[in-house]
Amino acid sequence: MYIELWLAGCALVALPLLMYVMLAGDSERHEKDCIGWLFRKLVNAMDFFSGEYFNNAVEKIVGKTCCVRLSACSNYVLYEKNPIMPAIYVLFVGTGFTVFALYAFPYIPFGVEHEWGISFYHKIN
Repeated sequence: MYIELWLAGCALVALPLLMYVMLAGDSERHEKDCIGWLFRKLVNAMDFFSGEYFNNAVEKIVGKTCCVRLSACSNYVLYEKNPIMPAIYVLFVGTGFTVFALYAFPYIPFGVEHEWGISFYHKIN
């Protein structure tokens, strides 16, 4: 129970920080601070993983045929029309609604005993 909460807390801190670093890390304001340093490290890591040295190392490990298949798969997912992104969107929206309906919806008051609940806004005349 506590491990899941700890991981969720880490994700809630790390993801906005990563987004901020990627969006604002290249600005003059963050040129000499830790945000700029993190941005430069992330850009260097992305350059390494997209560089020729990394591609040659992967090709030696998995073979040329597998690299061609991985390249074709990445081109399909990133640059061609496919149902993957709409499916991920529907999955996220459905998961969000399910979590809301299971955990938050029972705490919304219903009935005439609560003037400020949902029934207050949807009175039938």
